[in-house]
Amino acid sequence: MINRRDFARLSAAALATGLRLPHAAAATSPVPYGVQLYSVRQLIANSLPAVLQGIRRIGYTQVELFWEVYSHPAKALRTVIKDAGLTVPSGLFHFDDLESRIDYAAELGLTYMVCPEIPRAYSATPEGMKRGGAEFNRIGERVRASGMHLAYHNGNPEFRPWAGTNVFAALMDNTDAKLVGLEIDCYWAIEGGQDVNAMLRKYHERVHLLHLKDRTAGATVSYTPETPPGHFTDVGKGTIDWPSILRQARSQGVRYFFIDQDGSSLPPMESLQVSFDYLKTLHV
Repeated sequence: MINRRDFARLSAAALATGLRLPHAAAATSPVPYGVQLYSVRQLIANSLPAVLQGIRRIGYTQVELFWEVYSHPAKALRTVIKDAGLTVPSGLFHFDDLESRIDYAAELGLTYMVCPEIPRAYSATPEGMKRGGAEFNRIGERVRASGMHLAYHNGNPEFRPWAGTNVFAALMDNTDAKLVGLEIDCYWAIEGGQDVNAMLRKYHERVHLLHLKDRTAGATVSYTPETPPGHFTDVGKGTIDWPSILRQARSQGVRYFFIDQDGSSLPPMESLQVSFDYLKTLHV
């Protein structure tokens, strides 16, 4: 576990050992774009403060957390994020950790606890999804009682045709929109054959956050999570219609937009710079 002094030491060490940070001053953007820290997972183990500073220098104003940083005390983690000039509205949590991490998430000051998985015990059958939906609702009640919101983050396997529907639709049908929101990962939805704009319209009451990464030309529909790395590319370099998606999302009040770059041909920080440079040209 790392305290604030250790964070400062790691930051200095990272800069001394050559972590490449963007040199431009923080840019402005009409939308407060953020970064899911999974995008820089290779860098954060020994240099989280420097990475956060680099993210802010690019022009991003928010970060979304994931489980690799939860070994840090909540107060220290919140402080180092604030010291970098960033805010932290949300974090990803494994399903089995949701309840045990509610107090931790609240101490971090999160608005959303986001779950990116549905246990196989539920997703195997329609009856299982009824139980799973009830469990998501129950946990959503607890999260709401602590002043936050629970949201589900989609992958692509849950869009596989199944029992006349699919697992994603079954989750939506068996959960209360007031208790279980949505963070749509645009890439994974499209990878699973979905129309993101249609999802935004259909689930407008639920969608509060989006994940952004782009998809290369020629990529085919897939329901397996082990997508070939070649399908990933930086935002603005692929085939996803970002102006249309972002315009629709903004029109219905979606507030949080995070780059969630699973893979890129560029080093992580350069990839984030390329995506931001594209997004700030859209003015949507």
